[in-house]
Amino acid sequence: MAPPPSKAPPVSSKALPADLTDPGERYQDLGLLGKGSNGEVRRTMDQKLNRVVAMKVLRADLGRRPGLAKRFVAEAQVLAQLEHPSIVPIHDLGQLADGRWFLTMKVVEGETLRTRIAALHDARPRGEDGQRGPFEPVADGWSLARGITMLAQASAAIGLAHARGVLHRDVKPDNIMVGDHGEVLVVDWGLSKLLHPDPEADAPTGPGLVAGTPAYMSPEQARGDEAALGPASDVWSLGAVLFALIYGRSPRTGDLKTVLAAAKAWPPTFPEDPHIPPKLVKICHDAMQMDPKKRPQDGGALSAMLERWIEGTEAQAEGQELLAAAIAQKEELSIQKRAAQTALARARASVHALRAHQDLEAKQAAWSQEDEAIRMAEAAEALELQVTNQTRLALARCPDLADAHALLATLYRGRAEDAERLGDMRAAREFRSLVAEHDNGQHEAFLADTGELNLSTTPEGSTVSAQAIVPRERRLQLTEAVPLGTTPLHGLK
Repeated sequence: MAPPPSKAPPVSSKALPADLTDPGERYQDLGLLGKGSNGEVRRTMDQKLNRVVAMKVLRADLGRRPGLAKRFVAEAQVLAQLEHPSIVPIHDLGQLADGRWFLTMKVVEGETLRTRIAALHDARPRGEDGQRGPFEPVADGWSLARGITMLAQASAAIGLAHARGVLHRDVKPDNIMVGDHGEVLVVDWGLSKLLHPDPEADAPTGPGLVAGTPAYMSPEQARGDEAALGPASDVWSLGAVLFALIYGRSPRTGDLKTVLAAAKAWPPTFPEDPHIPPKLVKICHDAMQMDPKKRPQDGGALSAMLERWIEGTEAQAEGQELLAAAIAQKEELSIQKRAAQTALARARASVHALRAHQDLEAKQAAWSQEDEAIRMAEAAEALELQVTNQTRLALARCPDLADAHALLATLYRGRAEDAERLGDMRAAREFRSLVAEHDNGQHEAFLADTGELNLSTTPEGSTVSAQAIVPRERRLQLTEAVPLGTTPLHGLK
């Protein structure tokens, strides 16, 4: 799908003003983008570089608190060092004329993951019982698989931060942006925490104080246990985002007091939904374990788990596609084999009926008929090999395809039966072993090499006995007769 047209103005250049050392001169205010508890973000024009940037400004009263001012500076410096495509780059840091600290960064254009999640679940059909149906792509093609891919990218970005000793502490769908061109950005690092901080720069939270979003925070974060916070705490929050992505809501619901109490004490309930891939539910479970030691230990580990799921779904889709092509060819194969067997039987009957005194023209007609039947048999054999290889390719791409195993078992059984008819017992044994390798129980009786005998006579009431022919002293000899009863006889084994 082609990216949407850019909303940004075309690239241009202009003469550089004489003096842009004063930030008030360099940055032209273009309006408010948003407000937070510690300050605001404004759209500004960087006149030195002739581009629009977002300027985050610390509130003037907070700027007079040394700890917060140092924290603001530390946040800018930390983020500037986290170079990742999914982390918003920092461009500048300084103080305005009134003393307020500011930083500038890329303007993020797009939607939050929360908005995308709502659209994804709104697109799911709803049955008469009110239950949601299977996932379907939304109008612009956005799908569950794309959502998982984006979460994997966000997890990788947070994993980079973890590797550099930084926690985000406020991971939630609102803080993951989906850009207009498909880019994924983890935003709002205002609560980020250094694992090895400057003691004067890393506050405002302390023992017993809670910072973050309760519906998405880990149990240790909800309890205000700063000492227990680590990369696995962000992993819990990423798991909560995955929960929202697959279920359409946050893992904790209710008023703030209820949500916070639940977050501290017990794991969330996972609803039953047959349309959610079980492996995704398992990843979500693993990420949201109450014990941090039982979770994936950082964002990179969770990202790898999600990537493996993505690769698995792609492999399954490719395997299903290969299998569908093989199944379509299997129908043609059955037709060709039947036609070849019929033609070969007729041709051999014609050849067998030839007499030495018949003219050459009659013999050539019979021989031509036999040659054509052999060509038909060879074509059927080539198609059978093609169907077999196609099915094996499907299994190579996705080893868990039960239908592919079943098809191979059926194909190999046909080859085993053909070999038995031709008296090639070595080939028959080899194909039987391949049937056993792929059988799901459908061919159990065939592999056991047993069958049933029904025997009737005219008139009825005949006494029947059976003798086996066995090799003894390099000769085939009859065993002692075993009485079977009187006819009609059914189900003899």
